Amino acid sequence: MINEPWSEDEIKDSVIAYINMQNAINSGEKVVKSAIYKALSNKWGRSETSYEMRMSNISAVLDMLGKDWIKGLKPLVNVGPTNTPLIIKYLKELDGITNATDVEFDLEVATKVKKGGLEKPIGNVKPDTKKVELTSFVRDPNVKAWVLINSGGVCENCNARAPFKTSSGIPYLEVHHVKKLADLGADTPENAVAVCPNCHKALHFSHNKEELVEALYIKIKRLKPPVT
Repeated sequence: MINEPWSEDEIKDSVIAYINMQNAINSGEKVVKSAIYKALSNKWGRSETSYEMRMSNISAVLDMLGKDWIKGLKPLVNVGPTNTPLIIKYLKELDGITNATDVEFDLEVATKVKKGGLEKPIGNVKPDTKKVELTSFVRDPNVKAWVLINSGGVCENCNARAPFKTSSGIPYLEVHHVKKLADLGADTPENAVAVCPNCHKALHFSHNKEELVEALYIKIKRLKPPVT
């Protein structure tokens, strides 16, 4: 079974094992992680290391949600497009996780940023929308990953270095669409910048946000002002 895709039941068992471990640790009980990996290995036929890595994938999903994860199981972002929604599904069912709308997207972005070397993507001039709890735009993870890589970990507005690294080892910057997607802006590198959290808030809420946007178009040559 080693080379076969993970089944839904196998993912569910892994999530259950993770939650049980976390609850036991939080209750002060001693947990032998290797014994849990061995039990899963005996049931499903993969190596114990495979289950340890899957637990780190679950940590990555929890980390993206801003939730606590098991220390010693550092987040591993290469969850995979098939496994991520299943992990989210069972975290919702078994641990009451909510507001997981962007986790799949952000995990894919994190994987691409860590890999690096991404060619400049075309993106989507007119991004599609999808129905979730709210209506959100279908964004291209290549665009966000490329903008973050291209920034070199430095805010493209104020030139400050990213304030910290995430637990995935990625410099934390936020990607801002200069012309908002809600205003029919494009999801392309020519309409997106990597900025620190302070500058991102300023671009949305500052009294002089129009001047800040004008300065971005002057400073960053790849940006294309909207045609009026």
